[in-house]
Amino acid sequence: MAVALSVGCAIWGYFALLYGSRRRLDRSVDRKSKDRAMLTCLLVGLLLPGGLAWFVAIFGELNAIDPPLQGGAAAVTSLSALLIPLSMLVSSSVDWYLIRPFREGVHELPACQPEIQKSEKAMVYARYWIMHRMVTEFLVYASIIGLIALAATIVGQNTHSETGKNIFNLIGLVGIVGWSLSELGKLKAALEFVRFPTCGLASWVAGRTEDGLDISGFVLDVSIMPGVQLIEEPRGNPAPDIALKNHSVPLAYRNTIELIPPPHQVCPGRNCEFWIPDCEIGLRRREQQAGAEQPRTELEVPQ
Repeated sequence: MAVALSVGCAIWGYFALLYGSRRRLDRSVDRKSKDRAMLTCLLVGLLLPGGLAWFVAIFGELNAIDPPLQGGAAAVTSLSALLIPLSMLVSSSVDWYLIRPFREGVHELPACQPEIQKSEKAMVYARYWIMHRMVTEFLVYASIIGLIALAATIVGQNTHSETGKNIFNLIGLVGIVGWSLSELGKLKAALEFVRFPTCGLASWVAGRTEDGLDISGFVLDVSIMPGVQLIEEPRGNPAPDIALKNHSVPLAYRNTIELIPPPHQVCPGRNCEFWIPDCEIGLRRREQQAGAEQPRTELEVPQ
């Protein structure tokens, strides 16, 4: 547990340092509050339990409670139970410190800008987003499989009837195989998208839903399920969830995705596609540059 938590802290720290090392303009109040929330998650979710785990590893076991599992069974159970929240926490750090700053223009122009869309950055970051979520889901599924197998083994060992043991072992095997095939199978489409992406973040695309309906919209998010998530109109603030099948292109249908021209001028006025409220920094930089380039009139010349 100490080693696993240390690895999680190291990954979190890498992306946090990468985020903090880049030159930033003033962050919004909302972003500052969310930055503090992420640091709280690091402290409570990783550093505190990691410190306790290293304390136990160095100074000996805590014998206040006699553990029901010992040896290898305890190690497998602890690691499987730990990897589920650990992988989610680390994945959230990649989201906040790497993907969203790119999409929302924290360090440079927002991803919806034509300059960014002409480069390969938008597609590369879409691959990053799918990649780390694919790894997270794989670790969660593997942990659940380990817990199911351990539970079936313990029940079988504590059953005196040979027939009962065989039944529990069979139930555990069928559950692991059936559940694994149904859940892990969808990671194949994610791996194919990582290898051969067909769209980037903040692009305007057309595609096909799981039900075969043709849709088009602005790529705001990508995930394992429901896939490439599109929006067609302003969501408002606070923004509702967009993980809807009828507005998403599954990763298995990635070949149906094609780029389309934006239906309106990108970033009119102060609104960055008027769907991503946190685009303020990159957009403000562009406005400042535009204001500096405008020639002064006679009335603007200081006396």
